[in-house]
Amino acid sequence: MLYAVSDRIGCMSQANVKYLLAHNPEISQEKVHINPNSIRPTPADSIQPNKELLKKYGIPESSLKLIYGGNLGKPQGIDFMLDVLKALSSQKDVFTLIVGDGTEYNKIAHFLEVEKISNARLVKSLPKDQYLALLRTMDVGLIFLDHRFTIPNFPSRLLDYLDASLPVIAATDPVTDVGAIVLKAGAGLSCRSNNVHAFLQCISKLQNDFDFRNKAGEASRKLLIDQFIVMKSADIIINGQ
Repeated sequence: MLYAVSDRIGCMSQANVKYLLAHNPEISQEKVHINPNSIRPTPADSIQPNKELLKKYGIPESSLKLIYGGNLGKPQGIDFMLDVLKALSSQKDVFTLIVGDGTEYNKIAHFLEVEKISNARLVKSLPKDQYLALLRTMDVGLIFLDHRFTIPNFPSRLLDYLDASLPVIAATDPVTDVGAIVLKAGAGLSCRSNNVHAFLQCISKLQNDFDFRNKAGEASRKLLIDQFIVMKSADIIINGQ
C-alpha cells in the first residue's frame, strides 16, 4: 500500500485527516498533515469586472448574481440544485449562472427549458481568462455537494471564488468541513444540500445585508491568502508544516 511506503501524507482538510486515520489505523498520525489545493492569487487589479459579460448572458446588473462554476455530475447533487432553481424562479431580483459541463449538463438544460426558468442560465465551460473575468461581475459563489456523501470532499472551485473576493454559499453533506471553514473565516454561509429552505435563507441574508456581504467578500480573499496559496503549500511540502 502506498500509505505504508510514504514518508508524509497530505490531506485537503482536517475532515480528510480524521477520515483517513479512522479508516486506516495502521497509519502513523505523525506522517499525516493538511496540504490543500492552492493557487497563485490574481493581483487585485489585473482582472477587471466586465459588465459586457452581463449583457452577453442576459444577467440583470441590479440582481443578486449567483454563480456556480465547475463539474456538473452526480457528486454535485444536481437534483438539489434544480430544486433551488425552481424555488428561486419567482425571484426576478436573483439570477443564477451555471458554468460547466459533466454528465448532468443535459439534465439541467432540459429542466431550465421545460420549467421555463428565466432567471438562470447554463453555459458550457469557458476559457479560464473569460471565467475569471466573469467571476468578478458576480456577487456570490455557489458550492453544491450531494448530501449523501460519507467521505469528505473539498471542491477546488472554492479557490477561484475566494480569489475573486466572492462570498460563498456552501450547500454540502454533513461530513465535509468546507462549509465550516467558510463559516469560521466569515467568508459566507453554509447549509445542508437537502434543505432548500435553509439555502433560501442564505440567499436572503446575502441579498439584504449589504454590510455582511461586503465583509464576507473581504474575508473570502483573506481566507485564500491565509490558507490556499502556492507558497504555503510549498512550505508545507518542504518543511512539513
